Amino acid sequence: MDYALDFIADKAGLPAYLAILVVLLLCGVGFPLPEDIPLLVGGYLAHQGDVNLYIMIAVGMFGVLCGDFIIFSAGRRFGMRVLNSRMLRRVATPLRLLRVQRLFDRHGDRAVFLARFIVGLRPIVFATAGTLGMSRSKFLLYDGAAAAVSVPVWIVLAYVSGPKLDELMHGLETTKRLVFWLVVGACAIAVALWKIRQRSGRPESAESLVPDDVA
Repeated sequence: MDYALDFIADKAGLPAYLAILVVLLLCGVGFPLPEDIPLLVGGYLAHQGDVNLYIMIAVGMFGVLCGDFIIFSAGRRFGMRVLNSRMLRRVATPLRLLRVQRLFDRHGDRAVFLARFIVGLRPIVFATAGTLGMSRSKFLLYDGAAAAVSVPVWIVLAYVSGPKLDELMHGLETTKRLVFWLVVGACAIAVALWKIRQRSGRPESAESLVPDDVA
């Protein structure tokens, strides 16, 4: 958490409000960072007294809505080509596109509201809403209603949590290190087993990789 605060408030060379706004805009157009993170940082800065809580909520709302509207407008202008752009190509996987299609099939325009609470689908849903020709006013209505719920919740959560966030971040870092070493160990075991199999002269049969219904 301290590193994130230093980067946004100091290393970025920008005032805290502007730095949070810029990060939220990037998140809105597909940058691989959940927008909840800069909102939490903004709430923590408010707890520290570096920024005003209510102004930070307003900045958060503005940044979130502007970022969403940019990707929505790109969908209206360029159609499905926007999902193949360099920015969205990584997140617009076939599985996620299928989930977005099902979301619109089941909920229609309300999918824009629901997408606010589904990490990973937001930019795809907003771009798709634009390609489907949703009106700008309807998009802002649904997206604004969802943002009015989520943005204050994340900022106020960090504001009231205060120092406990540092403990939480430390716990997350410990978990990440544990997972990393577990993965390293699993890879080492896999390599060792592969070498043992090679030395034994019993390579895997290619036929075992073919499904029964295909064979």
